[in-house]
Amino acid sequence: MEEKGSTIENSWVRRWEDLNTDCLIKIFEKLGLESLILDIPFVCKSWYKASLDPLVYKVLRFEFMNVEEKTMWATTKIPDDLLAENMYSKAPPSTEFIKVAVNRSCGMATEVVFPEYSARLADPMEEFFSVSALEYLLERCSAIKTLIVPYFSFFYLGREINQCLLKMISKLKHLEFLGTLTCVYSSPHVINEIRIHCQNFQSLTAKGFISMAISSEIVTSLPDIKRLVLRDCSLHHQDLIDILSGCSKLELLDASNCRNFNGDDPMILKLASHINIFKSEGSVVNNVVYDDDDDDDDNFYVSLGVDNSNHVDFCDDSDDRGKWDSDLHFL
Repeated sequence: MEEKGSTIENSWVRRWEDLNTDCLIKIFEKLGLESLILDIPFVCKSWYKASLDPLVYKVLRFEFMNVEEKTMWATTKIPDDLLAENMYSKAPPSTEFIKVAVNRSCGMATEVVFPEYSARLADPMEEFFSVSALEYLLERCSAIKTLIVPYFSFFYLGREINQCLLKMISKLKHLEFLGTLTCVYSSPHVINEIRIHCQNFQSLTAKGFISMAISSEIVTSLPDIKRLVLRDCSLHHQDLIDILSGCSKLELLDASNCRNFNGDDPMILKLASHINIFKSEGSVVNNVVYDDDDDDDDNFYVSLGVDNSNHVDFCDDSDDRGKWDSDLHFL
């Protein structure tokens, strides 16, 4: 009896190992990148082979990864004192890890999602991500339809990401959705590049201070946009009015929890009445007064809820209101 049970068990193991490659690929498509790169290749040779198929990497979701012994090689080194204090149980994927996933996709990736890095200014988590990794990805993944770039609470990194987008967006002819655009001085130029190169573009998520220059560029360059998410932004009443008036094909506009306009303003609600999904709950006018002094951005930072004690000047405008290179061989 025991011998029969052993035979059945061995048969089960063999069936998994010899599972049709097409079936394995269908299963692996549902797995995260961490499992695909760090776990699956070590099960058996057939699984390793299936894990290299580009179809498995059409969706690249670079989630935060568990900081464990097996994944330390795939993350930027964390100071021992931070590990000792258990400050980070998860870390962003490193540049090397990103390159492995990109290389395996062979240019077939249509969806790329980075996590949001909501750390404070002095937090070393900001140091994990290299903008060169994003440039490497965009250079090789021209079929992208959905792109969610990393969002940082530290503005200079947002500026660097926008500069990368300015350089690379001409390659993304199939782009339909972009998030989360960091609203700094280069944002209007990014939006204009989208107008020029991305004819099927229909959805934008932005975060930060929506200046008049940015809102005007949205209206001018993206009048047919269908989905616009400005949740938690600082957005002036008139700029929202302009967006509502100029983007007549909006199907979703999320302007909830914003600052500098009232969510229950009658004019806003009237102009938004044709939009299938309009959200403005929690949006209020605060008492921040903006001026044209380029040397005094304190009010701007207050409106965003950001501590300006370590302020780094990121805006060149004087009036912001007015305007693995190769794959790893596991086996």
